[in-house]
Amino acid sequence: MEIKYNKCLFLLRAVFALTVLSNVSSCSNEGSKESSQATGEVTLIPKDSIKIDVLSPIKIYDYDPENNLFLLGDVADGFSEMLPDGAMPKGNEVGFIIIDGSGEVLGQFNNTGDGPVNHGVGAKNNLFLDDNRIGVFTKIGFFVYDFDGNLLGRSKALNTQRTHLDIPFDISAFQNGNLALGYTTMSMKAFQNQDNPFPYMKSFRIFDLNGLLGSDDGINDHTIQNYGFPEGIADETIGGTSPRMAFNKRIGVLSVLFSKFQKLHQYSIADGSLLNVIDLKPAYFSSGNESVVDSGSPGYLDWRQGGGSLINSTYHDMVQLGDYTLIRYSSVISNTQAGQLVESGGISESEYWETVRKSTYKFYYLLIKDGSVVKQDFELVALSPQPGGEYFRSATDLRGQLIGGSDLNSLYVLYNNDYAQERDYKLIVRYELKLD
Repeated sequence: MEIKYNKCLFLLRAVFALTVLSNVSSCSNEGSKESSQATGEVTLIPKDSIKIDVLSPIKIYDYDPENNLFLLGDVADGFSEMLPDGAMPKGNEVGFIIIDGSGEVLGQFNNTGDGPVNHGVGAKNNLFLDDNRIGVFTKIGFFVYDFDGNLLGRSKALNTQRTHLDIPFDISAFQNGNLALGYTTMSMKAFQNQDNPFPYMKSFRIFDLNGLLGSDDGINDHTIQNYGFPEGIADETIGGTSPRMAFNKRIGVLSVLFSKFQKLHQYSIADGSLLNVIDLKPAYFSSGNESVVDSGSPGYLDWRQGGGSLINSTYHDMVQLGDYTLIRYSSVISNTQAGQLVESGGISESEYWETVRKSTYKFYYLLIKDGSVVKQDFELVALSPQPGGEYFRSATDLRGQLIGGSDLNSLYVLYNNDYAQERDYKLIVRYELKLD
């Protein structure tokens, strides 16, 4: 398949130059919470874009800010491992593509499927290891390829078979031979002690990757640090055990965030030591709210899928912008609103969903630097799906995928279809995130 990439100028239209104010309204636990004081304005300014002439929906797996490289493609995610025999996963038409900031293709290959150098039908996580290698984490091992798809190394012991398969997150970082990887495992003791499984579960590890690739040893022999869950983590996080990671390569600091836990932990990737714990204090984040529908009742699953899960907040994105870390989370709706939403067809069908999105359920952002939250609870409405647009019927997705960047002048966002009227190409748009 021939794929062309072109750099194109992004028109600076006023409609997209969005000034967003930190919210200062208050609300209750049935849908809101008293907010912190506003911390100023944030202006989202589009600058330019990279046009990608490819039909298949793609994802950005990783961004290298030092070399301005994007790892993208359509490789099936980790849930493809759970498909029944004979079922075809979505994607795998393009494989992996590596491009630079000007849109030049530096490499492309498709190693899905069977074969001595192939990694299987899908992967749970993919990342840059340095400026000429990528890593692919799958159920049959951790694979290292160059940009042309040549196999450079493999660890069979480091695989996803023992991991707790969760909603896919950015769960990895690499520097100077050390690989940090969300490797959440649940032991037999956890199954036998469901009331409090966390002491028997591990959240992530830091490995000596070079040692793993050069031997047949088990993963424990090359583990630098092995972390359990942070002290005080809430019981309801059992549904969000895989941590999201963002990595500041300049100073070697790894930020680790769990989807429902309101503190950000920062570690040194060099030795795994805990450097900092940041209390995020998001004003509109609320968790631990009990559902009016019992979790053991027959209708509980329909309730959750129809909108009942939105009575608790969650974190959706965490990306690095140089020395800044940008986090997106969602507010909550009340049990009453959830009931109305479910009864009227749920998120996918209900006309009430538009009312809920406008009035209550919103995405908020936090900006962290030097161990502190520097901008609190602001909205970026231009990135949120609008009525009638793609992803509007999703409670988690933006109009595009947040990628991150090298600084506040380079917040990259991938738009597959929703951004442009024509749908035979994709755009990676570069924004400036201006702080006032």
